[in-house]
Amino acid sequence: MTEDMFPKATADLAKRRKSLAPEVASTFHDFSKAVFREGALSRKHKQLIAVAVAHVIQCPSVLGRVNVVLALALVAAGFMLVRGTPW
Repeated sequence: MTEDMFPKATADLAKRRKSLAPEVASTFHDFSKAVFREGALSRKHKQLIAVAVAHVIQCPSVLGRVNVVLALALVAAGFMLVRGTPW
């Protein structure tokens, strides 16, 4: 099967989704901002966790935009930082 399961994420697709369901788009945007707000965990650590989860579940939306090798390196560096392991 050569077709992707999901359509490729593009600016046009985002605009179309927003025009079809503006309230849903606004709610998701607000949710995303709230999730990554500084708190018990820093924004950076939350993003590292999100990339790790996306890699584990093989999220095509995220993995299509993120270089997997770079993502894994960032996750490893983040865990080293949390554990206090010297660079």
